[in-house]
Amino acid sequence: MNTLPPSPFGKPALVLLPANGFFAAFTLILAVLLDILPWGQLPAVPQWSAVVLTFWGVQQPRMVGFGWAFALGLILDVHAGAVLGEQALGFLVITYGSVALHRRLPAFGLFGQMLHVITLLLMAQVCRVVLRLSLGAEFPGWWIFLSPMTSGLFWPLLSPLLLSPQRRAVAYDDTRPL
Repeated sequence: MNTLPPSPFGKPALVLLPANGFFAAFTLILAVLLDILPWGQLPAVPQWSAVVLTFWGVQQPRMVGFGWAFALGLILDVHAGAVLGEQALGFLVITYGSVALHRRLPAFGLFGQMLHVITLLLMAQVCRVVLRLSLGAEFPGWWIFLSPMTSGLFWPLLSPLLLSPQRRAVAYDDTRPL
């Protein structure tokens, strides 16, 4: 039984199967349902939809893009009773950043990816806070930045889990091109 040839960086090359659109939609809907739960608005609870949206923005930027981000953001805005478009703006910032990083981010290890994701989620939260402040609301407190931090800490667990249906077996046939 042969194994995949090593990549130039010493690690075995990873060949992924095409992503299933139904699986991507299922994970996004499940993440929104987790955010809609009663404890989903607490300060230290991860923003599941933001992390899953970041994952799909990095892995499949053409499949899950700005339309999904805007629609999911509006759903969460309506649920939270927030200014319509506030969460959608944050999700658009996340999607833009993840699409911009989709070629470079996989080159980092999971820890480096986690730092990038935390930065991206913090930038989206800052945009939301600036929008609230510009509309006359009071500063909600520094605790509002806990959620992006805890969301980013779940990246090393969530990324391999969401990538697992696309992984291909390590053994391959010498007569097949892939």
